[in-house]
Amino acid sequence: HPHTSHHSPLRGTAARLGHRVGGPPEVTVDSILPRGSALPLAAALSRRRAGAVRWTAVSGAVAAPLRAATGCPVDVLPNGVDPLPWREAVRCSSPGGGGTFTVVTAGRFTARKRPLAMVRALRSVRARVPAHVRLRAVMVGEGPQREAAAAAVVRHGLAGWVELPGSVSRGELARLFAAADAYAAPAVWESFGLAALEARCAGLPVVGMAGSGLAEFVTHGVEGALAADDRDLARVLARWAVDRDEVRRIRRHNTATVPAVTWERVLPAAVAQYEAARSAPLGAVPHAAVLRLPSTQAPLPG
Repeated sequence: HPHTSHHSPLRGTAARLGHRVGGPPEVTVDSILPRGSALPLAAALSRRRAGAVRWTAVSGAVAAPLRAATGCPVDVLPNGVDPLPWREAVRCSSPGGGGTFTVVTAGRFTARKRPLAMVRALRSVRARVPAHVRLRAVMVGEGPQREAAAAAVVRHGLAGWVELPGSVSRGELARLFAAADAYAAPAVWESFGLAALEARCAGLPVVGMAGSGLAEFVTHGVEGALAADDRDLARVLARWAVDRDEVRRIRRHNTATVPAVTWERVLPAAVAQYEAARSAPLGAVPHAAVLRLPSTQAPLPG
């Protein structure tokens, strides 16, 4: 059972080994297939082999294009989370909602995660929010675009309130979440969004992109917001900076409600997949009744 991107050689090796012992192997894809992709993972196995794999995906955003490319059933088997450490950090820290509106984002500084778009969105937030509203943004992470992001922060005049601390420990990230007001995920091709899920466990309202994997645990208007584009993401953050009542309402819900994608639900769903595979006749590709969560999927922005 490999968890792979669509280009991973691990997937092909595991699939061949699975067939040798009676298969079918289960392959969980954890990245969104680009539009127009020739789907290297299906091509590597051949169409016949692609049909002899139990395909799963970490979110509906990953599953939909995978179904179209392979012509095969694809179940959603999401990543899981232990919410307790993140919730405990909230209980041990001062919550957000003070005089300064603080937004956190965390992830690799790569083109796919779009840190430069996040800097531009923050510039737009500052322009939309009255000058007397104090803002703070913390962009956590390392990667090849970190220097470019730091230069953009200076170039756009944001250095007084936008911080790039680099990599931090899980404990430090939990403390940042506990003291913040919101979490932002600017990636369009976000297959799931584990850092966003952890922030949601800490109670933070989460804003991300509609059509991304965040829809597995963020319902628009309930746990946060799903933005249509970068301008919409900036509008949401600007509204939250001014309308703290909305932030408090979402925070109360997130703090009181455990997300559906906890290990207590995800692990039995994975076991159900294995049991269905073991009980299937050789060559058949049964699909278990796995965890299915309500979703507000929208077309992925171009």
